[in-house]
Amino acid sequence: MTQKPTYEELEQKIKKQAEEQLRKSEGQYRAYFEGIFSGTYISSPEGKLIACNKEYNKIFGFNSTRHAMETPIQMLSVNPDERFDFLNLLKKEKQLTGYEPNLKKIDGTPLHLIENSSGVFDENGNLTQIRGFLLDVTEQKKLENQLMQAQKMEAIGTLAGGIAHDFNNILAGIFGYAQLAEIHINQPEKAKEHIAQVIKSGQRAAALIRQILTFSRQSEFKPRPMSVSPLLKEALKLIRSSIPSNIEIKENIFSKAIIIADATQIHQVIMNLCTNAYQAMGDTGGELTVGLHEVEISTQQSFPGLNILTGKYIRLEVIDTGHGIDEKTLERIFDPYFTTKETGKGTGLGLAVVDGIVKKQNGFIKSFSKVGHGSKFQVFWPIIE
Repeated sequence: MTQKPTYEELEQKIKKQAEEQLRKSEGQYRAYFEGIFSGTYISSPEGKLIACNKEYNKIFGFNSTRHAMETPIQMLSVNPDERFDFLNLLKKEKQLTGYEPNLKKIDGTPLHLIENSSGVFDENGNLTQIRGFLLDVTEQKKLENQLMQAQKMEAIGTLAGGIAHDFNNILAGIFGYAQLAEIHINQPEKAKEHIAQVIKSGQRAAALIRQILTFSRQSEFKPRPMSVSPLLKEALKLIRSSIPSNIEIKENIFSKAIIIADATQIHQVIMNLCTNAYQAMGDTGGELTVGLHEVEISTQQSFPGLNILTGKYIRLEVIDTGHGIDEKTLERIFDPYFTTKETGKGTGLGLAVVDGIVKKQNGFIKSFSKVGHGSKFQVFWPIIE
């Protein structure tokens, strides 16, 4: 007859099975934790790391998990004060999606990261733990900046013929007035008038160079409160000096509202849209109308398929009287590398870059066109009160 196990033996067996099950569960959890593509971490609100995976170590340049665990998260912040902003936002929202922390590697190399994180709260609503997923997009950001710079250079190349023509006119004026000043060297008043014209022409040339350098300069994306109106007027000066004389430019600038944006990128949007507009009119000439107005969007019905917040917006409008775009082509104009231009006359980056810039600045863009009746592009940016 088989002897029944004692109570102690049963207790030991159950304990052993529980420990085995726990080890198995921990192993499965660790395998899952390490297998996640993003850098995954669990930390206390004070910045003490509780757990992390290998991808987290790789992102920040740690040589081991122990090294990571010994490093407070605050040491990875470019600006320690931003850690407090992050905590306050997490306490308010409970979870964050698409957050872009300003962090760096352990050796100080800056990073571009996208973070999805959630807070764990106790019964009193106090934040006790943070669980985050980090995606390293540093290389993608570098490529994006290179793409934008390449497109800027393409636009400068497109305008080069007109700019060279304008420079020749300026130089001709300088030489002409300099010769007149030389002729009237013994007539101080007349010579003085001619020299004044030389100085004026020189200033015009310097202003043109400044505009080109501002547009072509490679700079980091720095959004700040700004007015589009003066930038638009400045860009139109450069456009006017580089397009054929048979294209008339009409300005309807009626807003000085403030938006959050990067000045160089706004300049790039304007230059791209205006360059495309005058190219669409070609040798036949036409009318380029550029407007800036304030509008209020109270419903999304006018913009189906777009997730748009209601409120006040500034609307940049660029209208041409060119050949127009057919419906099928209009659906693809914002696709990267899509172009209807001849080989060597465009990469198809312009409108794709414009679309990317506008979206990054919480705006949106609409296009309207009809073959034989020209095109209209509208860019909307939210106004800050």
